[in-house]
Amino acid sequence: EELLSFVETLIVERDELEEELQKLRRDVHSLTTFDSLTNLPSRGQYMPTLRQEVARAKRYERSLSLILIDIDEFSSLNSRFGHKAGDAVLEKIATTVSKVARDSDFIARTGGDEFAIILTETDSMGGRIFAERIRAAIESIKVGHEQHTIRFSASVAGVSLADLKLDSPDHETLHASSLMALRKLRERGPNRVVWVNSR
Repeated sequence: EELLSFVETLIVERDELEEELQKLRRDVHSLTTFDSLTNLPSRGQYMPTLRQEVARAKRYERSLSLILIDIDEFSSLNSRFGHKAGDAVLEKIATTVSKVARDSDFIARTGGDEFAIILTETDSMGGRIFAERIRAAIESIKVGHEQHTIRFSASVAGVSLADLKLDSPDHETLHASSLMALRKLRERGPNRVVWVNSR
């Protein structure tokens, strides 16, 4: 009887450990696919989604655009006001961008102060208009912190799948093209929009 009781206890403990392991796996998956601060998808979900959307757009010959956003001088903002203020800025940006975007758009936080938006069914002209709307919306944000009102801006770079020169561009090419344009844009100064036009 003691042996049976011991075995039953082991089985119960094993089941509890298995349940806890499953919970930990779900938590790890959530951490790799969602950003805990903004509740937006993270880079771990962004790249697979971009790959799927590029494949879909090519298969059905649909328009697709990608926009990358980089907050201007965010490290200076953090240094001046502190990381708590920086977090408040990122949360506000996520909320604002989500309001401007359509339900069909995919928004992700891809880095510390970087965001990406996948615009389905959106050509180059529509993408440019949307990019400017995002830039203006971010510029209009005000975040109160202690005795200060924090204002900031963003650099926005975009590219349309149809604008790339390659015969069969993939999701990595689309992302790299927009990222390269964003890096060059930073050299020209803050609060600007650039659109990649490779043709």
